[in-house]
Amino acid sequence: MHLRCPHCKQTVTVPDFLAGQITACPSCSKEFTVPIPPAEPPRTPSQQGFTMGAFFASPQPEPFSAAEHMSGDKPAETKILGLTEPRFSVPLHPEVIRWVVPVTQVLMFVFLFFPWLSSPVGEPFNFAQSGFAAAFGLAGSSTVQAPAPAPWLILLFIVLLLGVLASVALIVERFVLPVLGKQVPPLVAAIVDKRSFILGGLAVLAFLFLTLQLVLGLPAESLDFSAAAPASFAESKELFGQLMYSLIRRTVWLRVTFTLSLVGLLGALADFWLERRIGLPPPKFTVEW
Repeated sequence: MHLRCPHCKQTVTVPDFLAGQITACPSCSKEFTVPIPPAEPPRTPSQQGFTMGAFFASPQPEPFSAAEHMSGDKPAETKILGLTEPRFSVPLHPEVIRWVVPVTQVLMFVFLFFPWLSSPVGEPFNFAQSGFAAAFGLAGSSTVQAPAPAPWLILLFIVLLLGVLASVALIVERFVLPVLGKQVPPLVAAIVDKRSFILGGLAVLAFLFLTLQLVLGLPAESLDFSAAAPASFAESKELFGQLMYSLIRRTVWLRVTFTLSLVGLLGALADFWLERRIGLPPPKFTVEW
């Protein structure tokens, strides 16, 4: 018979004549009692006849483990078939998923004004640049030439601005108007009806534009800092420029913004999927072991 060891949970093969006796697991070498298969229920007179079709159609008893046989809580075939029981489950409720994209859009717009590039050098040679400044070519230091605008970040700024406006419209429709007892304006009603398409499209564009700009590099990451070299570096301006260039780093705020764009993309896909599960219970994210 095939059963699962109650100690190491490995499937082992035990001869049938050892039923009811103590044997050792070949995997972990720990002893356990081999369960005795339950007796078959008495057959009715109509079942006494034996046919070849009935032989192949009759279900065969599934193997079971000793722990399940002794506990008697659940059917023995649950673990013998290699299945596991759910340990942690979180339902994907549509009312929660629908707000993932608006929240990520608003947070990304806020983080546009946080420093995305910085260097640890002190004044007056330090350099710091926010996402908004990188988009429109604003210098992060008066001693450095103005970098070129970042076209993909300009598009990202427009997309996030539209996302913030759409999120505000959803908040007004969901929380403000019911309290005031007023009807939804036609513009807000149109946004609500096409919510998954509008916000989902904005989430896809935001992730796409930010990813493209990060792959191509920010314009300030290729600046020439040699012109800002102090008098002590008059003979080695190029060395100073290389040193300043090597000190520029992408900050944690840029990483957080990219993570939010990825979360918004996944939230848009989940929202689009849940809207088409009409009449079905909310799915669950289950971790089993």
